[in-house]
Amino acid sequence: MPWHMLAVGVLVLAWSVMVFAKYGVLGTASGEISGWTQVHVAACVWGNFAGAILLLARSRWAVQAFVTGIVGIMAASLTLIIQNGPAASIYHMPALFGLWVITQTALLYALRVRSRGLLR
Repeated sequence: MPWHMLAVGVLVLAWSVMVFAKYGVLGTASGEISGWTQVHVAACVWGNFAGAILLLARSRWAVQAFVTGIVGIMAASLTLIIQNGPAASIYHMPALFGLWVITQTALLYALRVRSRGLLR
């Protein structure tokens, strides 16, 4: 396994665990985020978590897991903006931005290593 695949897999895995901790402690207890938004964020985080595990296992299914993460963050962004308005979206923007950056970067990386034949 190339060193960069190990580094990306571990970083995405660590990020996912941190987001699990944040939403486990704050997200569901606060009630300020709607249930649908929490479901969509969970799809993003679980997609990233599964993608990181599959990337470390060098599985070709890592790409599909990261696509699930992209769909989840797209839906979470839309429901947050539509249901809660601009004020709530500004409050949650740093977390959403972080999820967008990590998810897109992980997906692009998985596509790149798949095209190079590093995923089985």
